[in-house]
Amino acid sequence: MKKVIHISARADLGGGPRHIQYLLNKILLAIDCYIACPDQKPFIDIYESILNKNKIHIIPFRSLSLNSLFTLRRFIRHNDIDIIHCHGKGAAVYGKLLKFLNRRLLLVYTPHGIHVDSYSPFQKKLYKLYEFVSSNLFNHIIYVSKSEADQARRESLFSKCNYTIIPNGVPELKQSNFYDKNSLKESLFKHPKNKLIVTLSRFDFQKNMAETFQIALSMPQYNFLWIGDGPDFKELQEKLESEGISNINMIGTKDVVAEYLLASDLYLSTARWEGMPLALLEALSAGLPIVASNVVGNKDVVSEDVGYLYELHNIDDAIHKIEMAFEKDFSNVDIKKFFFDNFSSDKMANDVLKIYSNLKNGN
Repeated sequence: MKKVIHISARADLGGGPRHIQYLLNKILLAIDCYIACPDQKPFIDIYESILNKNKIHIIPFRSLSLNSLFTLRRFIRHNDIDIIHCHGKGAAVYGKLLKFLNRRLLLVYTPHGIHVDSYSPFQKKLYKLYEFVSSNLFNHIIYVSKSEADQARRESLFSKCNYTIIPNGVPELKQSNFYDKNSLKESLFKHPKNKLIVTLSRFDFQKNMAETFQIALSMPQYNFLWIGDGPDFKELQEKLESEGISNINMIGTKDVVAEYLLASDLYLSTARWEGMPLALLEALSAGLPIVASNVVGNKDVVSEDVGYLYELHNIDDAIHKIEMAFEKDFSNVDIKKFFFDNFSSDKMANDVLKIYSNLKNGN
């Protein structure tokens, strides 16, 4: 049986670590899987529930040292691993160095977004030079959306690499037998009968939760539920408390989000960019209409069959699209059908396994 190690430089809340979770759950019977990631919650616990602990190797959070590189190299050699699948730029640094040290290793890279928009011109030039010099080490790149692949091409990144577009997929949402939508909403808000708009997100520059905050302030007739954590969390929480805002509830990170999605009426994303956002796919699996910023990744998910795109930083447009979504009264059944037709985790996993198989066969 082939052996693959998935490397991620983070295991906190995020789409990349969750993508690995969904992939592992689908491919374990077909290929022997290992993980290299930081000792971070929630995903280190999730990975340990899927794999034996002896198949998990701990690396530092978003940092590299000679010691961490060579202990990971020994782990790969000891377990006779032949495929390295890197998720994100930090993991790709490890993957490239490991491939440089052993050219027999097969290196697969999933960027999970072309994250260059926050770079200064100098940083962007330096990054492009680094990729130009080193990206020939990749055997194959997997883009999680067409717009991600298009952006890579526009930025002249990975132009000589073989690639495949495999849209992200998520499993069908499971509902607890003890789920009570009304009781949940009453526990969260002073006015539980108001429509509920939910966002699952890291609180950082990319996810742009400050824009969600502005939208929520302009729409006091709706409740806004925010699930997640990150560097911007505390600042926004202090704003809520100091201004006495009652229509926003920040509940932090939750391992299980199904009941919150099922209790909601609409999903909102204000991200500056994405790869292929798993949170939007999870919203679709719950039958939720979506209003999202018109950026890479989001535009691959949202059509007028399931919601609307608004122009990033245009608060008035976002408000208008939210009102349009509620007026249209989208069909929960139709949204779920759209999800099953387009974003199955089974199809995603099978397509990834084909990449591994083709590489092992020399194709």
